[in-house]
Amino acid sequence: MKINFSRAKITKTRSREGSVLCICPSTAIRYLPLILLSTSGIWAGVRAAGPGESLVLLCLPGILSALVEELLFRGLVYHSALKLTRSTAFAAILSAVLFGAGHFVSYAGSAAHTPGDLAVTICQIIYALSAGLMLAELVRTSGSLLPGIVFHCLNNIFQTIGDKEAALALFGGNRILLSIVSAAVLSLAFLIYTACLHFSAENVQ
Repeated sequence: MKINFSRAKITKTRSREGSVLCICPSTAIRYLPLILLSTSGIWAGVRAAGPGESLVLLCLPGILSALVEELLFRGLVYHSALKLTRSTAFAAILSAVLFGAGHFVSYAGSAAHTPGDLAVTICQIIYALSAGLMLAELVRTSGSLLPGIVFHCLNNIFQTIGDKEAALALFGGNRILLSIVSAAVLSLAFLIYTACLHFSAENVQ
């Protein structure tokens, strides 16, 4: 099984000085919505660092988990399923379902639960499923794990430094309502972006 970590879209142009290689502008435009979606964690603001606290160090676990999850779900699971079935749809759905299931495992493995934890976890699973489908489509259309890794790392970083109290205050302190609205809006955005990637790739072919 061969996994590509990067494949830049490059075009060759000619000038009086000879051939020049440059990154195609359409690539940057294609991934701009992805970067914007990754910033959802700071839409309500950025929290201040506490005494002796380093936001940079706090972000490291999120970066490492993003790398591991992308290598596992979009690398190993997706490519293994694709190799066995030759179906990109099956590979995408399987990797997304397992990615979402991981969030329920975290809930089930917790010794103590507070009221509303299950509802919040269900919202997280829906969010993870839609994100998983989008990340799988990114692998299919780009032939690379790199765009998904960049998105996942940025998303985890912004979730870490985001002001969760400010976001909660926007919904009157109701974390279930916050989870439902966030999951609905972002999941819809992920699915729309996934569809755009899919149909743009089909048109190119």
